[in-house]
Amino acid sequence: MREHMINDARVHYIITNGGKAPNVVPDEAEAWYFVRAPERHQVDNLYERVVNIAKGATLMTETEMEIDFLSGTYNAIYNEVVQEVITSKLNEIGPPKFDSTDKKFAKELRKTLPPDTMEGYMKLIPPDLMDLAKAVLSQPLNKVIIPPMGRGQTLPGSTDVADVSWVTPLAEFMTACEVMGSPGHSWQNVATSGMSIGHKGMLTAGKVLALSALEFMKNKQLVEKAWKEFENVHKDKKYISPLPEGLKPPYHRLKSDKYILD
Repeated sequence: MREHMINDARVHYIITNGGKAPNVVPDEAEAWYFVRAPERHQVDNLYERVVNIAKGATLMTETEMEIDFLSGTYNAIYNEVVQEVITSKLNEIGPPKFDSTDKKFAKELRKTLPPDTMEGYMKLIPPDLMDLAKAVLSQPLNKVIIPPMGRGQTLPGSTDVADVSWVTPLAEFMTACEVMGSPGHSWQNVATSGMSIGHKGMLTAGKVLALSALEFMKNKQLVEKAWKEFENVHKDKKYISPLPEGLKPPYHRLKSDKYILD
């Protein structure tokens, strides 16, 4: 199937139940799949292929298959008007102010990062911001407001915040809560997010959100401008929930210890 996928698409999977012993054919097996692509319609097409492959496997093995659909999201379409307001408030407040203890901790923690961790980040940087990015990434903690970037790029992540962007004007931003260059889902991210570094970054984000919301509450014309952009961008687009009709929350998963996080 790889030859029939676009380059930016991904099919991630793990075997969550492969049996109990190598020499015994299990009476049941389970795999967990993520299907990802830049746009929702591409995900739908690829997902259909994955399901058909699974159906083909049941025919070959004379077994039955059950799909446990857990979640689905859209691609994000960010609003430039909202983004401009957020950026102005972020510049007004400034980056988090880290003290010597934060900087010392970050410097030591950065020594634990893989040597090639920066290469993946540099691929996402547009040419006009490359010099700034190199300067920022050379420091353990970011203390610079980076201009908005990434419009038109596909970032490696999935979030239901993207679904919200299809029904109302929306934008996102990030604040410094982690050591520069630390990989996503890493223990290094956990370490900094749960201490003063992450706390200062979150407080900065909260202030930006509050001031941005206040700006829209005070300025009706700004709200109308954001909605006008939204309507122009979405005039040929329609949001259709990716969740199958009648789908219920996966409460049954909570009955298994392996899905419970302490």
